[in-house]
Amino acid sequence: LGAAQGAVGPQGPAVGDHGLLVALLPHQEAGGLVQLVGLLAPGPGLVGLGGVVRLGDLGGVVGSFYGDTLDAPGNATAVSSLIARVIRSLEIPPAQVCLLGSSKGATGAVRHGVALGLPFVAADPVLGDEYYERSRDDAHFTGPEGFTSTKDAVFAELLASERPTGARGVFLTSPQSPQHDMVVEYAERLKRPTLLFDSSDYRIADHPWVPGVVLGPTFMAVNALILGWSLPEGTIEL
Repeated sequence: LGAAQGAVGPQGPAVGDHGLLVALLPHQEAGGLVQLVGLLAPGPGLVGLGGVVRLGDLGGVVGSFYGDTLDAPGNATAVSSLIARVIRSLEIPPAQVCLLGSSKGATGAVRHGVALGLPFVAADPVLGDEYYERSRDDAHFTGPEGFTSTKDAVFAELLASERPTGARGVFLTSPQSPQHDMVVEYAERLKRPTLLFDSSDYRIADHPWVPGVVLGPTFMAVNALILGWSLPEGTIEL
């Protein structure tokens, strides 16, 4: 847990209302978002208000996507409980918390953001298993041999049980990503206010390229959520 105040930008922390950034960044998926977390590390001139928490992704063969596996069926509850406990211990209003992640980390940000009614920024989350199981020879090892439920079932259940709290959600994706259509559909179905950045940047060749290319709007969204700035709803094409 690193103490920090305010939000972040390309030049470093911006002093403002204190908040909490929960970064769900598995080592192998972190990409450019690690830069964002590094900018929030304690340093000269930073006041010890708020905090930064980075959560790894344990379990499964290549990660649990911050959910339940056969060997750790209570993992999702443990992750949500940890996030809630840190919020209480730092006495930070839930509206000033931001869950952040890319790819698998974004899966976790959406899952626990919806479950806990917290704001989140999710860069191209993986919300279903079909693509990787059928087109990539089950590259994530997400079959019934490892997981208690499919992502489709988990996120459908979250939609059905979602409690409208006013917490905002920000998604970032690209038509060049195989996750695109599922991300767009899920953003539209959530009951909370949502903003979707849809990038057609030529540098995006596939899903792994999305988080690095959309770092700019990611910085902006984290700042806005932590500082309570207004955000539009709907889709912004980049």
